[in-house]
Amino acid sequence: MEDSESEAIFDTLNLNPQLFINETLNTVDDLLNDAFDFYLQEASKLLKVEVTGCSQELTKDELLASSSTIQDALSDPDVDAELDSLRNKLTLVGAETDKINSELKELERQSASSGHCAGLINEALQLYEDTSVQDMFQEMMQTATELRVKMKKLKTRQAGKMEHERAERIHNSLTNYFTVNPKKAGLSNAKLDDLHEFLAELKKM
Repeated sequence: MEDSESEAIFDTLNLNPQLFINETLNTVDDLLNDAFDFYLQEASKLLKVEVTGCSQELTKDELLASSSTIQDALSDPDVDAELDSLRNKLTLVGAETDKINSELKELERQSASSGHCAGLINEALQLYEDTSVQDMFQEMMQTATELRVKMKKLKTRQAGKMEHERAERIHNSLTNYFTVNPKKAGLSNAKLDDLHEFLAELKKM
């Protein structure tokens, strides 16, 4: 699947890595063939021998002389310059090939990363669109609403209970106060100091 996604990205960018590599290798082969043809032609000119018609047998001295002449031809400055130029071209081609290979690997890595992210997004969308997830969400909302109503009722009951207990404490306190102080029975007969004392007791509750 990653290969197909990589090919799709290369097609979008109008890139064909395999075609480029093949063309580069063909160019290198052509340069090498041209170099060998050039050397062969130069050697043939210096030896004054036709490449396709060299069929007679050479003597040992002639072979030595031919070998010496070929060595002289290969040591010719023009040939050396051409060879250096060819080497430089091959070096440049090799460097360019390495650079392109690195770029291709980076594109493949980015393509794989993009494909992985797209897969995660698709899974998330699929999960969101799943009806079971929507049902679960609705159930959670309903449960939360019911829990909120129950908590409200519980707080109301607790508040009523606390109010009832407070009223009962006040009543008991009032009863105890006048039981302990029989002379102060009845609020209508109580003095101002007694009322202040009674209010102070109420505030403590």
